[in-house]
Amino acid sequence: MRAQAEQLLKGETITFKVKGNSMYPIIFSGETVTVEPIVDKCSLEPYDVVLCKVSGRYYLHTITNIRLDAEGLTFEISNCKRHVIGWTQAVYGLVINVE
Repeated sequence: MRAQAEQLLKGETITFKVKGNSMYPIIFSGETVTVEPIVDKCSLEPYDVVLCKVSGRYYLHTITNIRLDAEGLTFEISNCKRHVIGWTQAVYGLVINVE
């Protein structure tokens, strides 16, 4: 998903097929998602599904918490099974459509 993150950083809206079941039942493996670049991170909310990077790995997961501290906005990222992946500021895109 690194290539997709780079496209989002360039301002491109992207579409790709998802592999894996960590976001079931929101997104099923094999479905196609459309992801748009994040223009304003302040507009993100818990339960938004985002393309992000946590601890060096890229994920299409859910925001479960948001905090504002001296470093800025930081997002807690989890899968649909409520397993917390970690905290990150590297959020690249918001899922706007699932087919």
